[in-house]
Amino acid sequence: MDYSKVYTAEFSMRSFDVQSWSDDGPPMTVSSMSVSASATDSCSLLKTATVETDEPLETGWYKLYMTATQAGSVRVPLGVYLFSNRSTKYDRGIGASTASGYSPLKPAMSAKMPLGSYAPMGADGAMLAAKYISECIPVPVHVQGGFELSQHVVFPQGCSYLEAAWLMVDSAGWAMTVDGDGEVWVTPMPTEPALNLGRLEGYMLMPGVSEQVDDLVPNRYYAVQGSSVAVAENVSAGPTSYRQRGFWVDEIDTSPVRVNGETLQAYADRRLVESCIRTRRVSYEREFAPGVEPLSIVRCSIPEEGLDGDARVVSQKLDCSYGIKVSETIEFEENLWLS
Repeated sequence: MDYSKVYTAEFSMRSFDVQSWSDDGPPMTVSSMSVSASATDSCSLLKTATVETDEPLETGWYKLYMTATQAGSVRVPLGVYLFSNRSTKYDRGIGASTASGYSPLKPAMSAKMPLGSYAPMGADGAMLAAKYISECIPVPVHVQGGFELSQHVVFPQGCSYLEAAWLMVDSAGWAMTVDGDGEVWVTPMPTEPALNLGRLEGYMLMPGVSEQVDDLVPNRYYAVQGSSVAVAENVSAGPTSYRQRGFWVDEIDTSPVRVNGETLQAYADRRLVESCIRTRRVSYEREFAPGVEPLSIVRCSIPEEGLDGDARVVSQKLDCSYGIKVSETIEFEENLWLS
């Protein structure tokens, strides 16, 4: 299927049985559909969806699809969602309902960890993240690789299972994604591109590219654990160092999670280097391409459009009409530690 060429699209949804993790109903035609995806929140659901139907939609789980036709037809899954809130408008006796849906991570956001829960030192943080999600809903969770916790991690009162999972994932700089079939993946942060945007693929890009730059990054990092405090300072020759700025920009971390045997000082040193990243966010609209999710890598080589180098997807919106138009924001990173 070549999405850069003309194709027709039909959008539908089917009721979904989460116990068997499969469709269990006939296709339902929708009037309009959109999917939003983001990895910018500290406790992200990753995906949400909105659909408009001619009849009221019952609360429950549904799987969304696009059936694209060119030389032949292909059915593309767009995710599994819990639709629980809706509004209906009536015009001359004809009702149109708009409903909002949440990704399969929603039950893990709603459920709270038992008081006193903790992740033990030496445990595999990736497997624990998967376990916390799986305890709330029978979604398939795939784990690729693993990392070891170097300390006990006690979860605060009121911590949700999803917050605990993200804490594990973020502690090692890993990624969590939800694919088109609604399945969850816990993996190292992607390094290979899921999409190329170069001169050969320039046809995918629609006119109008905007960017925003943020370089007020920390140059001193405090890691506080009980009565112990580790301090990492950037006194390099880089543009964000104390030597160049003449003032401190502090970040205080009172909930460090050390991994793979690191000391508290090693943790502070690592987190300061990770924090010394100048970000440049570029937003554009493009044609649809399957398999590109939040945290995916987009490899760019259109410098005249401000698109040059590898960038990471931070948010998307899929507008589903005659086809799918993707409004996307990607983030370029430059480590300013010594640059």
